Amino acid sequence: MHNHIQSKPIARLGVGYAFFLSAFPSIALGIALGIVLGIAFDAVAAAAPVNAPPVNTRPDARLDERPNERPNERFDESWNELIVSATGIATPRDQLGSAVTVLTEADLARLQTPNIVDALVHVPGVSFDQEGVAGGIGYLRIRGLDRQYVTVLVDGIQLGDPADPFGSAEISNLISAGIGRVEVLRGSHSVLYGSNAIAGTINLITPRLSGPVQTQLSVEAGSRDLRRVSALIGGGETLRGFVLLSHDESRPSSDFSKQTPGFIEREDYENQSITSRFDLDLDDRQHVFLFARAGRVSAERDGYDANYQAVDGWFGENTHELATRLGYQFELSEQDHIGASLTYFSRDRDSFEDPSSGAQGYWNDGSRMKAQIDGQFALGAAGRLAVGAEHINERFSQKGLRRKEAEMRAGFVMAHYQFLPSLSSSFGARVDHHDRFGSHASYRLGAALKPTEQVVFRASYGTGFRAPSLYELYGENAYCSQNLCGNAGLTPELSESYDAGAELTIGDVGLNVTLFKVTTQDKIIFSNAKLHYENDIGKSKSEGVEASVDYALSAFLTTQLSATYVDPRASDGSLANKQPRQILSWDIDYQWPNEKGSMGVFIRDVSHRYIYGVRQDDYTLIGLRGQWNLRNAVQLTARVENALNEDYTTSYGNPPRTTPRRELVLGVRAQF
Repeated sequence: MHNHIQSKPIARLGVGYAFFLSAFPSIALGIALGIVLGIAFDAVAAAAPVNAPPVNTRPDARLDERPNERPNERFDESWNELIVSATGIATPRDQLGSAVTVLTEADLARLQTPNIVDALVHVPGVSFDQEGVAGGIGYLRIRGLDRQYVTVLVDGIQLGDPADPFGSAEISNLISAGIGRVEVLRGSHSVLYGSNAIAGTINLITPRLSGPVQTQLSVEAGSRDLRRVSALIGGGETLRGFVLLSHDESRPSSDFSKQTPGFIEREDYENQSITSRFDLDLDDRQHVFLFARAGRVSAERDGYDANYQAVDGWFGENTHELATRLGYQFELSEQDHIGASLTYFSRDRDSFEDPSSGAQGYWNDGSRMKAQIDGQFALGAAGRLAVGAEHINERFSQKGLRRKEAEMRAGFVMAHYQFLPSLSSSFGARVDHHDRFGSHASYRLGAALKPTEQVVFRASYGTGFRAPSLYELYGENAYCSQNLCGNAGLTPELSESYDAGAELTIGDVGLNVTLFKVTTQDKIIFSNAKLHYENDIGKSKSEGVEASVDYALSAFLTTQLSATYVDPRASDGSLANKQPRQILSWDIDYQWPNEKGSMGVFIRDVSHRYIYGVRQDDYTLIGLRGQWNLRNAVQLTARVENALNEDYTTSYGNPPRTTPRRELVLGVRAQF
């Protein structure tokens, strides 16, 4: 018998909160946290033994695929879900000290997210904003830290760009087609993923298609001349894999149209890519794989003339990206294996400018070559050990600048051990050697305690080391002091990350609360006073809380409410620029009986953003989505982004760039 604690009061409270959010979005975070803590106290007070249902062997199956099963079975499946990203070892989620969120291929389809960043904003602790319309610079943040502290990988390839102003990943144009799973780790994971993995790590995993050949086709059209199409074909037995082709184009309004009268010229945006992955079993013990992705993005926007005055003209950037990884794995036994891989990543940028503006063009290219060997071994019956070594070469070249390089070597070890059925722990260490900054060690410790089938407590501690990127050291731009943005005198950053939290499931309700704190010593910032990079001497910090409530009102209706409060501070105690301090999101999904389709609502409230101490406007975005299943594996889709046509800005400038307004998109998906 299942314990349904206060289901109707919670449902009524959720409806009331919807009205509260629409009326008072700036203080809604406190109410959200009140909901979380109130449910938690009620649940603990009324807790009774609950018989755990059998674990489904499909960890990626979700409620919307199985409307006839009991709603709370999904919590048990989630806790037994295997996570690889957190420790490098396939580990049940209830044995991890890390805060982790998983989005499956079914989630991405349900959310109808054309780009990966559209899916990531559904995750607690994650924020994203973009300068202007399609193709503008994107800022992905986790726990109040900027994108240079977030590592993004696709099938093990780090997307951080040495030519980026912060050496970080620019994923605003990365499509979600061809992604089968997203694992979002929050907290420091530098031991496994290197210097940028301080705030979090986002691991994008492509699907492993096998069996009869299948084809997937998706076509969309919408506002502002949007046209989007993707086609995937895959399958196979001994040799298995897929190839995906995608094309995305639109003509959004002028970047400055809402702030500057007379800016009427529409922009042009194109995004084309080809992605493939193939796996081959040489025999029962040997396996090789190849992943490759090539993409091209052309994004036009309004720009500035030589005197930095806004111009309604022809400006923008063409970007070409290539990512490949070749790997080999040899199974020593059923539990032990060794492997090796070679990775190459490059991104080339070329600007274009209106000839009448007098603005100067630029180009910059960045690349990374990485060779890695690794292995996993059993530590008795209750433990696993992962070890690895890697060699990295990064290159950066720019118009008027001789090519710069950096060589790095690293070795790491990570152990995971289940001491008791209710207690698991992991420990890792890493040593990085940079050819300019010498050797630095990083550590990570995590633990998970599961005293009952309904509760998991987690805690972790990690340290990190981030060397200045090549652009931060040597980059040039006409905007900077004497055209030089870089600063060869920069020193590495050192960081510490702590978090502790608990997950509780009572009947059809799942609760998750995590407290966190990240401190950074001598953080690298861009000084607007000196117009170049410098170390912010002292300790910067970002601390806060993430909370979420996941509630199945029935086998057909589910809702998830999440709230993030973060307080990011510079070393002098001042507020960090552009970071939203409060983020609320609310997902509601209803699946029609007999799998005829589904519909959903997504509400996101962002508040308490400051730029140079000045509070910016808060904003609330509402998205609507629906899908209808037809015969023969054909599905019609529809969604409305920014349904209330909210007029808001997330960039800083004179004038600030326009953000997307209301958008209607209709589509069809087919699989055969």
